[in-house]
Amino acid sequence: MTDLSLATRNLATINLATVSKLVGENVSVSDNQQNQVMLKVTSVKPAPLHGDEWEAFSIEFEGDESFQIAQGTYVVSHEAMGEQELFITAHGPTEYGTVISQKRQ
Repeated sequence: MTDLSLATRNLATINLATVSKLVGENVSVSDNQQNQVMLKVTSVKPAPLHGDEWEAFSIEFEGDESFQIAQGTYVVSHEAMGEQELFITAHGPTEYGTVISQKRQ
C-alpha cells in the first residue's frame, strides 16, 4: 500500500459524523495485491474515549460468504471519506470491524 499518497490516507478526514452517514452503504476494501471486495457498513458507534480530546469510534462491516479477509491493514474507500488505510479484524464468518482513535487537533 505504499503507492498511496499520504494525503489520501490522512485520518483527519475520517470522523464519527462522516462515517455514521455511511451505515447501510458499501465501501471498497483493497489489499496491497490490489484484490478488492465490497463490505457494507452496518454500525458506527462512539468509543468510550470519544469526547473533547479524542475522536474515537468503531465501525462494523458485513461481507458475504463468497469471501473472507484476514486480519490486517487494508485501503478502505468511499466517496464520502476518501481512501483510508485501516486495520480490520474479523468478528465472525462475514463480520469485520475497525476502531479509530485519534487526538483532536
